[in-house]
Amino acid sequence: MALEDIKNFVPVSDRLGTAGQPSEAQLRDVAGAGFEVVVNLGLLDPRYCLADEAGSVASLGLAYHHIPVDFNAPQPDDLRRFFHAMDAAKDKKVFVHCAANYRVSSFVALYGEARLGWSAEQSDAHIRRIWEPNDTWTRFIAETRQGLASGTLPGAPRRVCVFTGSSPGVRPEYRDAARALGHLLAERGMGLVYGGAHVGLMGAVADGALEAGGSVIGVIPEALVAREIAHTGLTELHVVGSMHERKAMMAELSDAFVALPGGWGTLEEFCEVLTWALLGLHAKPCALLNVGGYFDQLLAFVEHAAAEGFVRPQHRELVLVADEPVVLLERLVATLDRGGVQELRHP
Repeated sequence: MALEDIKNFVPVSDRLGTAGQPSEAQLRDVAGAGFEVVVNLGLLDPRYCLADEAGSVASLGLAYHHIPVDFNAPQPDDLRRFFHAMDAAKDKKVFVHCAANYRVSSFVALYGEARLGWSAEQSDAHIRRIWEPNDTWTRFIAETRQGLASGTLPGAPRRVCVFTGSSPGVRPEYRDAARALGHLLAERGMGLVYGGAHVGLMGAVADGALEAGGSVIGVIPEALVAREIAHTGLTELHVVGSMHERKAMMAELSDAFVALPGGWGTLEEFCEVLTWALLGLHAKPCALLNVGGYFDQLLAFVEHAAAEGFVRPQHRELVLVADEPVVLLERLVATLDRGGVQELRHP
């Protein structure tokens, strides 16, 4: 068996190939051919893909991204997530697949126009190697091209990145608050981005959003997938090679950041994005959900650091704090509506 035996395999460029749905054996051929990243644009349905494709891909040492695309109603946000996944791959060799190969050809063609310098004629020729777009997809492609011409992709719902523990903590109110925040995000039409696990408060916030019909994007390193803690019921799961890639993708996908109770990892992730805001690298609000006074001593430390001259007084205002999810979300939305964190002045 060779890579070309996969249905409709198309070598798009020296770093990009597309195909229909591969089998387990064909995935091994993909790895053997030097591909480093697998992107699935199909549904996670046993009729259309492997039962545990993320695990199979991770076992081969490849990064994995799943972005389900509805044939009857492609959405700008689907394409935006595809662009994020492809951009995150940088110079890696990427294999894009789907049981319905027309989705692959259309998304790859639009990516080719936006990032690879393709003309519209080249893009159309690539699409028509596979299929003739119907009215829905013709309109979607045209609207996307209009957005690309103005330098933007069509808009997408806001997403909030949540950092929290892989443990539940000793107090039930921690889990309750995590589920409540996830549920509230879904009710407000906002997406959740988090670390992709099913355990602890991480699993609780994801389950809360999913139960309310929300969109949940998980980003998890290969090593944690191998330890079987990945959440298998998410809207979208990205498997990346390292913790650094995980944090970068979570930040890129998100419009705001919230920390819930957690340990060293939670504090490190939150402090990093907070520092980026301080340096002016982004204007996304950063907030603490202070459940049961969990962060009281951290906030006291910040006051101490300010008194000792290590934190400027105005920088303390970078952190939004609330005890209840609904209050915190209102403050986040108000900050986003004002255009994000205001420019900081350094005396």
